[in-house]
Amino acid sequence: IDATPSSIENSMAQLIPAHKYHKGTGPVGDEDGICAVCLSEFEEGEELRTLPECLHSYHAPCIDMWLYSHSNCPICRSDATPSPQILRPRDSAGPEDMAAGMVQNVDVQSRTM
Repeated sequence: IDATPSSIENSMAQLIPAHKYHKGTGPVGDEDGICAVCLSEFEEGEELRTLPECLHSYHAPCIDMWLYSHSNCPICRSDATPSPQILRPRDSAGPEDMAAGMVQNVDVQSRTM
């Protein structure tokens, strides 16, 4: 299997939205401030991905490479596959989905553990 950047672009990782790291304002998984894949601290403005089920965050390139060959979280091993509600195009989300927070750009800060 080819692990070149072009093949990674077509992987499941690209279905998980990326966000910029801002210390103290990110999702729950950003609080440690360290990427568990490369073991480097997050720097202000770096692009991260937060896994939808467990909310652990990683540098986007690090988790992209991990998810190319794995389908779980490197920390807790929970399923990293985005749920259909997260993948559904925003245009097809109905009012009940929006009320339940089940749209693509869900605010992960409001989720509870």
